[in-house]
Amino acid sequence: MEHLQIHHPEEIIHKGLIFLVGPSGAGKSTLGKKWAKKLGLPPIDLDQWIEKHEEITISTIFNYMGETHFRELEQKYLRSFTTGVVACGGETPLFHENMDWMLKHGTVVWIRLSPEMAWSRVEKSTHRPLVLLGKENFIDTMKSRENCYSRANFVFQP
Repeated sequence: MEHLQIHHPEEIIHKGLIFLVGPSGAGKSTLGKKWAKKLGLPPIDLDQWIEKHEEITISTIFNYMGETHFRELEQKYLRSFTTGVVACGGETPLFHENMDWMLKHGTVVWIRLSPEMAWSRVEKSTHRPLVLLGKENFIDTMKSRENCYSRANFVFQP
């Protein structure tokens, strides 16, 4: 899919629902808040939304209910939004045909950051499970996701 490079959120052609995708550490949550304010849309951090509405942390869901249960919740909440700037988890587009759904129902922006730069932003993190696998595995995993992310309508490079 051909996508356009953007430099400012005002360049995004949308109908009120924007999904931000990209690697862990790309700044999706931070950009989501800033862009939502500029565009007059509600900011939504998908992971925080799940934690708030399920009244449980993501790590607890993973540890006690499993990843499959988390991905089902993620899909359920993702598909409930009708307006907003949604900061998705790094793996959100990879499951349950979520990327197809996002492209059909909204506008997808890939926050494109090199895997090495993403690692430098998250390497000291204690709440991101992928970091625990080490730098090489993290970078390989981020590179493997780029094919999915590249389907986005727009690309933004911080």
